[in-house]
Amino acid sequence: MSIKDKNTWDEHWAQLENSFFNNVSKTLNKYFPQDGIFVDCGSGTSQTAVKIIKKDKNLIALDISYSILEYAQKNINIMDSFVNADIFKLPFKNSSINGIWNLGVMEHFDLKEINQILNEFNRVLKKDGIFIAFWPARYGPVNILFSTLGFLLNKNFFPDEPSQIKSKKWLENIIIKNNHFKLIKFKISIINMFIYNIINLKKK
Repeated sequence: MSIKDKNTWDEHWAQLENSFFNNVSKTLNKYFPQDGIFVDCGSGTSQTAVKIIKKDKNLIALDISYSILEYAQKNINIMDSFVNADIFKLPFKNSSINGIWNLGVMEHFDLKEINQILNEFNRVLKKDGIFIAFWPARYGPVNILFSTLGFLLNKNFFPDEPSQIKSKKWLENIIIKNNHFKLIKFKISIINMFIYNIINLKKK
């Protein structure tokens, strides 16, 4: 990486510290206990972790992309380990994880796959373990704008998102069918410009 590239990314991360990633970390700090093992499932560049209050947390970045994990390992110091693995087959023992989170992940799977993912989260989470998802709403103004532009320009701005949240009831039906979690919080975040709903699930 050249000095120019480094300076560009340093500026990028500085901007992120003042962006909606701050709100993500505030949510994680509020609902995750101060100690335990926590996994960002679908971590990407691990930006969501930049403002987490570490305390005695063991933070794991997990992603299917090895190259993005390499990048994150070089640029995000807060994570304790980086795991290249599939979200459908997590390399953790049963009931060994205190919390899981992700941002911009769940909407990329269909309902059958979401159920499989929740089953796997249930397997690895401890009793009363928490899953926090930042999950975009289908009818949020930002998503409507990009959908309209994509239609007019015949362009996909994002990978397929078959499962953007349609309503709270839509989400509750998924949880009821899965039967491993209870919904603790459903919040439409104004700070996040309506891009993501904040979903807090607790293992039964």
